[in-house]
Amino acid sequence: MFFQSISRLFSVLTAEPSLWEELWEYFNDKYFTPDYGDYTYIEISESSMVSLPAIVFAFFIGINIAAIAAIFNKRVLGDFARALISVEAHTPETAQTLEQLGYLKNTAIRSSLKNGTTLRRVVKCVEEEAYYAELEKKRREFEASNTDPKAKFKEIPFSMDVSTAHFYIPEDQKYTAELKFEKKGTNWLTFAGVFIGSIVISLLVIWVVPELLQMLDNFLGMFSGTN
Repeated sequence: MFFQSISRLFSVLTAEPSLWEELWEYFNDKYFTPDYGDYTYIEISESSMVSLPAIVFAFFIGINIAAIAAIFNKRVLGDFARALISVEAHTPETAQTLEQLGYLKNTAIRSSLKNGTTLRRVVKCVEEEAYYAELEKKRREFEASNTDPKAKFKEIPFSMDVSTAHFYIPEDQKYTAELKFEKKGTNWLTFAGVFIGSIVISLLVIWVVPELLQMLDNFLGMFSGTN
């Protein structure tokens, strides 16, 4: 299982058993290994016994990664969206640069605007819109004048210079942006609650599933005895 693999890796790296390895083994056996009983009417294969902790662990990792991503999106990337809204940058004419908003050296914002999708769902770039408008004009002119059916219009994707580009949030996207990047309720205290809650749920699943299987086996046994 996952925890056994970690303990073995640690043992290899340290070349001898350690207290950490013993602790891993103890917690793995006590809390993360389902205590399956001997069932008469249902079959539990060795593969299914191993897969339950793996599924629970995947759930634990997934929900905590999602919680961290939500905090990052709403509090880090959301700051930029809220800054655009606060200066009422809702048209190409009122668009702002990163330098004007104080985000010129913010690596996370720069990367999200250039390569990400979270901000770009509501944040528009003036230069990008102008580029594609001109590209569409050239495409129509090419199709109108082209006589070779095999010839294709070559579209070169827009390359954004985030240092000089102007950004804005359209008026009709303002409310969506406010909801999407509302930072209330997304903080590290909330994450701590999610982290602890996911641990509790994971342990409950591992502990409860064998009991549920035993109840099911007993239930099937009642019908078998009746028949």
